[in-house]
Amino acid sequence: MITVFGAPPTRALRVLWMLEEMNLPYEVRRVDFAKRFEDAEFMAIKPAGSVPAIRDGDATLNESCAILEYLGAKYGPTPLAPPPSDPNYPAYISMLHFGEASLGAPLNILVASRFFAPEEHKKNWGAEFSIELFVRRSAVLQERLKKGPYIAGGAFTAADISCVYAIGLSKHFGFDNYMGIYSVGQGVTLLSDFVGGKFMLPRGKVTPYALAGLGGGYFSAGTGAATSFATRYGGGMTIPINDSVAWRVEYSRLNFHLQTSPNSAWTSGNNFAAGIVFKLN
Repeated sequence: MITVFGAPPTRALRVLWMLEEMNLPYEVRRVDFAKRFEDAEFMAIKPAGSVPAIRDGDATLNESCAILEYLGAKYGPTPLAPPPSDPNYPAYISMLHFGEASLGAPLNILVASRFFAPEEHKKNWGAEFSIELFVRRSAVLQERLKKGPYIAGGAFTAADISCVYAIGLSKHFGFDNYMGIYSVGQGVTLLSDFVGGKFMLPRGKVTPYALAGLGGGYFSAGTGAATSFATRYGGGMTIPINDSVAWRVEYSRLNFHLQTSPNSAWTSGNNFAAGIVFKLN
């Protein structure tokens, strides 16, 4: 029985997701983060004091993406972990580690600032730069998804688990997260949940901004409903009316993949929106 130290919403979620996908038996050993250094059993496995970690018989491992790689290698073969002979292996192994090394790691600075820094230091330069870095690097996923329905090719793999966790984690730290219903022409309507970020450039009372987001949703077309990834980028402007209400005008371009067949291509649509937004204190 594999023992997982840690639980969602920490990076242990990656490990639990992989175990569920592979239908492997496991148990969860929760770790009280505030008292983790007093947890002798946990600290013996993970002296750094971060989660997740696993115990598998006499073997112990830590670092979430390393654990995903271990599970695929030991308990495979599995489509979740393509072998080195697979043409998609270079993309798979790169994006498996990209999800943490390039996407997840910058969020550590944001976590420390938002939850542990004194109030006057919560919005420091490092935290703001980590947001910019995360948004810029998340654009890599858009380029990957132009090449296929999943991050490392035509099949769902542990690379998707790695990257999607980082995207989901960002929702907890002030990144834009919004539902939208978009009519994009050609009889296609998209309902999607996007997470992304904005580059805001205040100019007096007017705040122009650029945005980018990644999501997944349901696509209603003449051939029926399908699901897949979608990306959104564009810009807009917010003009305050008072302290609680503002006008907003926004234009964005949607790119989405209708998985109606294995060879379905990406398509795009434009969206224009204008209206009143409310600030909730």
